[in-house]
Parts: sequence; C-alpha cells; structure tokens
Amino acid sequence: MGRSLSQRKSKQNTASQTKPDRTERSSGREADAKATSQRWWFSVPTDLGDADRPLSGRWPGFIWLLLISAFALLLRLANVYQTSALPTVVSPLGDSRGYLQWADQIVGGNWCGTEPFYQAPAYPYFLALLKAVFGDSVAAIRVCQSLLGSAAVLLIGLATRRLFGIRYGIAAGLALALYPPAIFYDGLIQKAALASFLLCALLYLISLANVGRWQVMAATACGACLGLLCLTRENALIWSPVLVLWFLWSSGSEQQSPAVTDDVQTTNGKSWIPDRRSLQKGLAFVAGLIVVFLPVVVRNGLLGGVWSPTTFQAGSNFYIGNHAHATGVYQPLISGRETPLYERSDAIQLAEQNTGRELTAAEVSQFWFDKAFAEIGEAPGRWVRLLATKSLMVINDFEVPDVDSYQLFSQFSVALMVLSPIWSFGWLFALAWIGMLTTVGRWRSLWWYYLLHLAMLAAIVGFFLLGRYRQPLAVLLMPIAAVGVITLVDAIGDRRWRPLITASLILVASVLVGKLPVYDRQAMQASAWMNAGIAAGRQQDYPQSIRYFKTALQMDADLPEAHFNLGRALQLSGRPDLALQSYHRSLLLNPDLIDAYVPLAQVLEQMGQVADAMDVYEEALRVNPVDARAAAALSRLNATLAAP
Repeated sequence: MGRSLSQRKSKQNTASQTKPDRTERSSGREADAKATSQRWWFSVPTDLGDADRPLSGRWPGFIWLLLISAFALLLRLANVYQTSALPTVVSPLGDSRGYLQWADQIVGGNWCGTEPFYQAPAYPYFLALLKAVFGDSVAAIRVCQSLLGSAAVLLIGLATRRLFGIRYGIAAGLALALYPPAIFYDGLIQKAALASFLLCALLYLISLANVGRWQVMAATACGACLGLLCLTRENALIWSPVLVLWFLWSSGSEQQSPAVTDDVQTTNGKSWIPDRRSLQKGLAFVAGLIVVFLPVVVRNGLLGGVWSPTTFQAGSNFYIGNHAHATGVYQPLISGRETPLYERSDAIQLAEQNTGRELTAAEVSQFWFDKAFAEIGEAPGRWVRLLATKSLMVINDFEVPDVDSYQLFSQFSVALMVLSPIWSFGWLFALAWIGMLTTVGRWRSLWWYYLLHLAMLAAIVGFFLLGRYRQPLAVLLMPIAAVGVITLVDAIGDRRWRPLITASLILVASVLVGKLPVYDRQAMQASAWMNAGIAAGRQQDYPQSIRYFKTALQMDADLPEAHFNLGRALQLSGRPDLALQSYHRSLLLNPDLIDAYVPLAQVLEQMGQVADAMDVYEEALRVNPVDARAAAALSRLNATLAAP
C-alpha cells in the first residue's frame, strides 16, 4: 500500500524544516559576509559541498562541464595541428622515441619482454594499443591523447563538484581546460597525458567511494586506478598508504560525499576504530591494487629476480637528483648519453664496474641508493640546501624542458602563446594556497587530500625536476585552486575588503616566489633548441638543423653538446673544416663527452690527418675502453700502416 496523505505531508514538512530555502541561504551568506568583512581572513564556506549554488540541479551543471570539456578538446586539437611540423614531433627523440620503439616491439609480438621493467610500462602498452588500431601515425596518437585530456577536464570537474559543489567543479574544469602546460603535455608522446587522465579518474572515483550503494566497488576501482597510475608515474605509489588510511577512517553514507561531512573525528563522529564498512572498503582498495600489480610482480620476478610492482630505476634516479654535484634537474650518468638507449645500460655498467661483479636489477638500484646516501653523508649541509632549492624549483612557474620545450612550442601554438602569460603554475599554486587556507577548518574531511599534495611534493623533491614530472601535482591542485578562485570572486562581490587585502598579499607573495631565478633558463632553453636541431638532422634537413644549433649556441655559447651536434650536422652536410672546429670546441668544454671523439677522428681521417686521427682514437679508448668503433678504426689504421 502507498503511504498515507498525512505521512507524505509530514515528510514534506520535515524536509522544509531541515532544508533552508534560497532566501535563507542568501541572507545567511550576507550575514557571513558582513561578519567576515571585519576579519582579516575568510571564514570556512558554510555551503562547501552544496551543489545547488547558484547553478542548481544536476544536469545543468553537468552540461556546463561537458561544454568545458569540448572546449578543452578544441584547444588541444588546435595545438596538435599548429605544432605538427616541429622537428621533435615529426622525429621524436629521447623518451618519446624509446616509448614508440617499445610499443613497436609489443605490437610485433614481444608483449612480455625479456628483462625487468626499467621504465614504467603502462604508457608503452597504451601506445601499442593505439598503434595496433591506427598504425604508425604520431598524429593519431596526439589526437587520442587530446581526447584523454578532454576527458580529464570532465573528470576533474565532476570530482570537484562532488567534493566542493558545482561552481567549484566548473571552475576546476575550466582551470584545467585552459592550463597551458596541460595542453602542451597532452600533445607530446610522453606519459604525462595518460598520468593526468588516470589521476583525474582516481579523484573522481575517490569522490564516489564514500557515497551511495557502490562504495566497496568504487574503492576497488580506486585501487585499480591507482595501480595503473603507479605503472605510469612510479612516484604515485607514495599515495597508497594515504588512501588506505582514508578508506579505513571514512565509513561513508548513502547521501554525502567525502568532503561534505565534517562532524567529528574523521569517521563521521564514531571512533578512530574502523567500522565494518570502512574495513571492507580498505580491503577492496588493496585488492584493486593487487589485481594490477600482481602480473607485473610475477613478470619482473621471473625475468630478473626483482619481485617489484614497478621498476628498478629508483636508485639511479635518486642518485641523479641527490649526488654531490646534483643541480636539482636531470643529468645523465654519463655526459651526452641522455636517452633510454643508454640510461639503463649505463646504470648497470657503472654499477658493475664499481662492484667488480655482475649485479641483479635490484642490486643495481641498491648500489645507486647506497652511493647517493654515502655522498649525502659526506656533506649533509649541502644536501639540505639542495632540498631547499628543489622545493623552490617545484613551485616555480618555469616548465623545465626535457626534450621538447614548452617555450619553443609556444612560438607555434596560439593557445600556448595567448594563455602562457596569464595562467601558469605560479598562479595555480598561489590560488591553491588561498583555497587551502580557506578550507583548513574542514581538515577532518579533507586531510587525505592535503596529504596527497604533501606526499607528491616530497616524491618530486626527493628526486629531480622536470616539468612533466610536476604535472600530476598541478592536476591535483586544480580542485583546491578552484576553491581559491570562487572564494575571491565571492569576496569581491560581497565587498569583503579586509580578507581580500590579505588574500591579495598571499597571491602576490606566492607568484613572486614562483618567479625566483632558481633555474638557468637560458641554458635549459638552449638544450631544447639543440634537441630540435637533432630531430631535424635525423630527417636529413641539415640546413634547418644547423639553424637550430646556432640558435642554441646564441642562448648558451658554452653548451658542449650543441657544439658537438653542430659539428655532426656540418660534417654530414659536407663541411669538414667547420665540423672540425665544432668538435674541438665541444671537447675543450667537456673532455668527458665520449661521443665526440670518434666523429672528430673521422673528420681528421677525411682531411688526410691520419696520425692525428689515430691519436684521437686512442684518446677515445682511454676515456671509454669499451668503445668498439674506436677500437675497430684504430685496428684498421694500424693494419693499413703495417701493409707493404
């Protein structure tokens, strides 16, 4: 039987008593604004999590997010089109080239590999899937990644809507849609695009895991999503204990989202002991992780005795970021050998040379950890200063280039050119600060979110900096930065001048800290232009290659790799005399640039200076005793001279 009329009226009366109407909420906000105007900071928003302000209803808000997502896709596709002729896009270098080659091996049938993973495997397998469908088209890959970026915008908006409310969700979605580094990284053959999508999916799943009937299933999906993220960006593994604790200490409800409730004690006012639902979700989360990690653990163990859920490059990366001469940014173990082709082999070879025996993958990683800690122990003060410098680097608004340069792409992409001056990491970080200070009173429901930021910050500072390594932190900041934006907009509308003055001071101070000259920007840009020249040379476009190298040397005249690569381009374009000058200059600047010796000797041979060429080959073997090309050339010349 249906409910009686009196029962329905009673429920309606109860609802009307418990839910304030818009007039009451408006007058409440006016009272809050009047009280806040007398203070020097904003009160914690009383409507945080209220999805009815002012864009009421579920579907209108969702449609707004869909429109923003579509706009994000247009920006990313325009960027893909306008940068499609850049040399490093046509002929990828570095990690991009390595990922494509790895994907080719997978498509060719070698889907398991023969050694433990040295690099995170998820992105190459993702590329292999795209190659199996679209062939070898780099453009198709970039378009698919643009679709991922658009989906990430939708997911971050939905997650923020559940955490804070629809206006905040729209602000977060728009912030990510317009964020120039996100547009840039979504167009690269790099794992940053996949990592950003998985992170946005993870945040959305977390927002679902404490509300409704499917909390346990959502927790399992969270674990699987984090597992995939760890196989894309290894340092995400640091988030797993934070999320386990959150699942254990959040029992959830049928109606509320994780950031809406703020009763007492983190567990909805019960106790610090996890209840049955929380235990179920915690176990489900761990089960999701195990489902993703177990095949990788078994594979690594069977192929190399490394029973690890991720990769074994942590040790060498830690050494690169913390050794006695570390600068905070990437430096190869051997100068001039910055590609995946050498990174793995150099790490193993140097470790085995120092220990005098063959090492397993785990032992190689441990060797580099031990070496780094030994050098830290010799000068702990230097290391503390390095950590401080890296901390400033993380919050700096400069995007540290790897192979592809954000600044170079900005010269060809209208979206990057227009948005870069007004929306950078420095502004994002400043707005996030305001958002965090505004919501600090709700720490009991947001502690997990704050800890994710601190954990990622520690993971980045503990190793070394590249712009794409920082991108997950930027994505993670979007929801709380949206709170900062809406807080400022509301304060301006309500004329809360005193807290606005405080917020403005924080905003300006944060932006200025983000502008500190902690990088040698010219040198980094020179390296990026040099990489473009290398890519042009691979396409045998030597005039363009030489132009890029000369531009790089205008930025940094003492960059030895640029002199070497200019010499190579000059040699291949039939100008050995000029090539000889460039090779000599590169070795004068860096005698350990081992790749320069053999080309220099070849030019000397070509010019008839055989004795000088033999001297250079001998020097090459002294610097690198396993240089097969130098040994073969020296043997050939000795045989020629010995012939009657």
